[in-house]
Amino acid sequence: MVEDQPQTGYSSITSGRRDIEGEPMFSSEFTAPKGFLESILFQFNRLKYVLIYTLILVYGISLLFAIINKLTIPSETAKHKKILTFNESVNPANGLKKVSFDVVRSGDLKPNYKPLQWLSVVDGPSEDKGLYSTMDDNKYLIKSVLDTEYEQLLFDGKNFTFEGSEFKIDDFKSSPDLKFALLRTNSKRLWRHSYHADYYILNVSTQKIDLLVKNLTMVAFSPDSQKIAYVLNNDLYVFDIFKNSTQRVTESGSENVFNGKADWVYEEEILESDQAVWWSPSSDHITFLKIDETKVDEFSINYYVQQDAGKQIPSYPDLKTIKYPKSGTPNPIVDIKVFSLKSKDTVTYKLDEPTQLINEIVYLGDKKFIAKVTDRTATYLKVFVMDVDGSEKTLQRLQFDEEEWIELTHYTTHVPALKTNEGADGYIDVIPIDGFNHLVYYPNLSSDNHIQLTSGDWEVVNGVTSFDKQKRIVWFISTKKSSIERHLYYVSLDEPLKIHEVTDVSSDGYYAASFSSGSRFALLNYMGPNIPYQKVLDFKNQDEAKTLYYLEENKKLKENLPLYDIPEKKFKKINIGPDANGADIVLNSFEILPNNFNPKLKNHYPVFFFGYNGPNSQQVNKIFSIGLNQVIASQLNAIFVCVDTRGTGFLGKKHRSLVRDNLGQHESDDFIKVAKHYSAKSYVDSEKTLIYGWSYGGFMSLFTLQKDQGETFKYAISVAPVTNWLLYDSVYTERYMSLPEKNSAGYKNSSINNVENIFKAQRVLLMHGLGDDNVHFQNAANLIDQAVVKKVKNFDVKVFPDSDHSISYHGAYDIVMDQLISWAGQAFNGDFEGRWEY
Repeated sequence: MVEDQPQTGYSSITSGRRDIEGEPMFSSEFTAPKGFLESILFQFNRLKYVLIYTLILVYGISLLFAIINKLTIPSETAKHKKILTFNESVNPANGLKKVSFDVVRSGDLKPNYKPLQWLSVVDGPSEDKGLYSTMDDNKYLIKSVLDTEYEQLLFDGKNFTFEGSEFKIDDFKSSPDLKFALLRTNSKRLWRHSYHADYYILNVSTQKIDLLVKNLTMVAFSPDSQKIAYVLNNDLYVFDIFKNSTQRVTESGSENVFNGKADWVYEEEILESDQAVWWSPSSDHITFLKIDETKVDEFSINYYVQQDAGKQIPSYPDLKTIKYPKSGTPNPIVDIKVFSLKSKDTVTYKLDEPTQLINEIVYLGDKKFIAKVTDRTATYLKVFVMDVDGSEKTLQRLQFDEEEWIELTHYTTHVPALKTNEGADGYIDVIPIDGFNHLVYYPNLSSDNHIQLTSGDWEVVNGVTSFDKQKRIVWFISTKKSSIERHLYYVSLDEPLKIHEVTDVSSDGYYAASFSSGSRFALLNYMGPNIPYQKVLDFKNQDEAKTLYYLEENKKLKENLPLYDIPEKKFKKINIGPDANGADIVLNSFEILPNNFNPKLKNHYPVFFFGYNGPNSQQVNKIFSIGLNQVIASQLNAIFVCVDTRGTGFLGKKHRSLVRDNLGQHESDDFIKVAKHYSAKSYVDSEKTLIYGWSYGGFMSLFTLQKDQGETFKYAISVAPVTNWLLYDSVYTERYMSLPEKNSAGYKNSSINNVENIFKAQRVLLMHGLGDDNVHFQNAANLIDQAVVKKVKNFDVKVFPDSDHSISYHGAYDIVMDQLISWAGQAFNGDFEGRWEY
C-alpha cells in the first residue's frame, strides 16, 4: 500500500465518457423517427445499445472486483503474505509524522554539534584564556571562552582570490601562533584521510595570500609556527616562512618510496592519518617515516565514469593501481628517520625485523622520543626510546599477549619532568590489567616499572583526554558506570586509583570532551541518550566545574521532536545461554518496536537484525540518533534489533579475545541464538527475519546465513563485505587471524565458501562499490561467481561505479539506503517467497 493520494475517479469503461458535469455520458445520441417501422427499428436499436452497454458495464464491474479481490485476498501460494505500509508520512493513530528517509535527510531530527578547535598557543594555566578557532557566518575566527568579547578575524569567506582566479577553501588550518594559516583547495581525495591538493599561505595580519606548492599530499606546521613540512612527489620538504626558503629533506621519493607520508595500509590501519611526520617541541628536529613498498603487491581498480567536469567520458576506463598488502603477502619496510634543521643531517633507525610495524611516535622532551613497534601479527609491543642524534635506541618495555592481540592505538601522553626531579621525563599509556584496559604512568624512560592509575572491571576509552601538567591531573573518559555509556573522570598522578567523577553518573549519559591547551577549560559534548547539547566548562577548581555557557542546545531539534511519532529505543541485556565453559553469555542489545506496536498480534511482526561486530567494536551505545533504525521500524512496521556479539569491545579481554584466529564463528553463533530468541515470541513472524550489515557487518550477514542455512534467518542484505580473509589487508587481518600459513584452517573456516548453505534462505541482496580501495570488489565477485556456479536464482546484486567503501560517488549512498528499505519491504511483504524455485 502506498501513501494515500487524492481521489481522481475511475477511468471510464467507454471511450465516449466525458468527465465534465452536465455533458452526455455517451457520445452516440439518437432522435426518434416519425414512422411506425422507423419506431420499431428505433426501439430495437435502442435495446441493442442498452444490452451492449449493460454487458460492458457488468463485465467492467466484475473485472474491477476481481482486481480488488486479487489485491486483498492472499492466494494459496502466498497465504502468509502481508501488505505492509511503506513510506507512510503520518501515523493515523495519533496524527504525528512518521520517520522516513526524507525526514532523516531533511536534518529536522539530526542533532547539531558546533565545531570548536582548541588552540595550543600557551604553556601554563595562568595564560590559558581558552582560545579556540571556529567558523561563524563564513568567517574564520579566534575566540576565547574566558573573554566572550574577544574575537580575532583570521579570514572572511569560503573562497579566496589569487592572481585573478577564485578558489574554494576546502580546509583551513591555523598556525599555533595564529599569525598564518594554510588554505587547502583543488582537493582530490586519495585515500580515507589524504588528498592531492594545492596549498596557499595566508598572512593573517596583512591578509596576503601566497602559493605554497601545488599537488601536495601532506602539510604540517612546526610548533614555533615558522616552518611548514610538506610532501611533494613522496619527498619531504621544509619551507621556512620568514626566510621564504625551502629545504629538501629527502630525494628517495618514488612510486614505491614514501617519505613523511603514509602509504595506503599505514594510513588506513596504523597511523589513521595522512601524516608520517612528528616535529620536536623546539622545531629543531623532524622525525619521519620512510616507507618502502617495493615488495608490496599491487591491486588495480578500474574507474569507469570519473572525469573532469564538462569533458566526455573516456573510451577506456582509468586504471589505477595501489600497493595493497594482503594477508600473508609482503608488508612495506619502514625506517625511522630524524632530520636536524640546524645541521641538515639525517639519522636512520632501522627496525630489528623488516616485517615489524611502527604504531606510534611521541616526543618526550626535545631530545628523545619513543617509538612503539609491533610484529605483523600484533602479539607483542616493543617500546623503544630513541635520541634525535641517533646515539640511543633502548628497549624501555615489552608487552606480550599471545591469547589476544595488541590493539594499535595512539594513547601515549608525555609527562614532563618535575623541577625537583631532574631529567625524569615519563609518559602515560593504556595497557590491559586483569583483562581490562587501564591508565598507567611510567615515571621514567629507563624502566618498565609503572604506577597504575585506574583499576576495575571497566575500561578507559581512547586514552588520556587531557593532562594538566601543573596540577598533574589526568582527565579521561571511561565505561566505569556502564559499558554502553561514557562519563568523564579524573585522577591525580599523586593519588593513583582515586577516581573522581565529573559528569553526573546518576543519570544515563554518553559524553565526549576536549580540553583547552592548559586543561582549564573543556567543551563537554553530551551525546545521548536524550537531546544532545554542548557546554563550556571552567575547571579552575576541578572539584567544582563551572558551566560558562551552552555552545549548542539543539533548540530546533527540541521543537521538531514533538511533531514526530518516533519509535522508542529500548536497551536490553540478552542471555543466550551458556558458553563452552558453562558461563552465561550475556550480550548488549537494543530493540526498536514499530509504531502502534501490539504484542497481542500473532505471527505478525518482521524482525530486522543489524550488526557490525568487528573485533573491539561497539554499536550498542546510548548515543542519540534517529536514522535507518527508526526508518525501518516506522516504515516497514518491523522490529529493529541491534546486538553486540562476543568479540566486540569494552567488556574486557574475556569477551573479545576468543574470536582470535576464528573470525565470524562466535559472532554468528550469537546472532543465531538472538534470532531464535526473537522468533520464539508470539507476535513475531519467524518467516520474516532479515540480517543486514556493511563491511565487517556485511561479512557477518553472509557468514551467519552460511551457518544458519535458512533455518532462522530468511533474508540477508550484505554491503561491501569481506568474503575471504586472504583478500583483505595484512595489518588488520593478521592482527586477528595470524598468518595464513600458521592458521590455514582458521582462514578456511572464516571465509564465505558454501553458497549452497547461504541460499537456503529465501533471498539475498549484495551491494558493493566498484571503486572500493578498502574491501575490494574482488570479494563480491568471488561470491557472485560461487552463486553462478551453483546456478543460484534467489540472489540480487547492485554495483556502484567508481564508489569507494562508503558508496557515495554521485550520491550513491542515498540509493543504497533507498534500495535497502525497498528490498527489505519486499521481503517482509512476501514478494520473494517461492520465486527462486521456478
